[in-house]
Amino acid sequence: MLEVTRLIDSPPASVFAAWTDPERVKQWWGPKGFTTPVCTIDPHPGGAWLTCMRSPEGRDYWCKGVYREIVADKRIVTTDFFADETGNPVPPTRYGMAADWPAETLITVDFTEQEGKTRLTVRQTVPDPLVADSGAVQGWSESLDRLAATVTRSQGGCPGMSTPQAEHRWLHRLVGEWTSEGEATMAADQPPAKFKGRESVRSLGGLWVIGEGRGEMPDGGEMSSVITFGYDPDKAKFVGTFIASVGAHLWLYEGTLNGDVLTLDTEGPDFVAAGKMARYRDVVEWADDDHRILTSHRLGEDGRWQAFMTAHYRRTR
Repeated sequence: MLEVTRLIDSPPASVFAAWTDPERVKQWWGPKGFTTPVCTIDPHPGGAWLTCMRSPEGRDYWCKGVYREIVADKRIVTTDFFADETGNPVPPTRYGMAADWPAETLITVDFTEQEGKTRLTVRQTVPDPLVADSGAVQGWSESLDRLAATVTRSQGGCPGMSTPQAEHRWLHRLVGEWTSEGEATMAADQPPAKFKGRESVRSLGGLWVIGEGRGEMPDGGEMSSVITFGYDPDKAKFVGTFIASVGAHLWLYEGTLNGDVLTLDTEGPDFVAAGKMARYRDVVEWADDDHRILTSHRLGEDGRWQAFMTAHYRRTR
């Protein structure tokens, strides 16, 4: 069994974020002198990751794995195997590994808090006779040295730099590819209109999520949209924006989390009374890790929130 340990001068939340945000992984993944031009991550059990390490000589090494367990700030368990650029498994010998190198290994990463620092332990199911001869320990050691330098640098960098908190990690459940379907009531005297769409959500620095959507509108037209969500520790509020190809209004969100329900308030053009503004409330609830429900409300003249749209989002990867 291969095992490498580091004590990193940064809290577990910061180190964990550096393992689960692809843009941050690109900064440190691989031995000294290597770069990582490609990294995709879908950080939930059953989700996959794919990386391309490039040697100083320009040779590419592709690896892929599937997450078996993710516990925020505490543990990552994933499979690991050599792959081609499309993610299909290839024999380890293709990259110069020994003929008896396992076709697939299991990597376990533990993040343990130790007086404000992180005791990081990486274990990989490589048979002992292969560990010494493969250079794997050196490779992991140099990668973890780069990781430590990256998170320490970001932690002590420019004023205003932030470390992901629990609220940011909650938002990162949104990262992935989604399909959506729902219905909306456009007018009281009309039946609900049904619609479908797709959404791709990615992470930005472990602090923000950005979703790009495309699909049908309730009236039958098409719409593209971009939505951002984050958490502002100074305000103790979730914040966000929304823009769409069918409107010039910039929607600004503020909200709070209660258990597993995110409630977001905003203001925008009144869908009922043209030329006026109205208050709206979007509620995001999780049915499970691969199914979330969005319910949109409008504040009526009687002071009550009236639901007018419900959409179900289901993860495709």
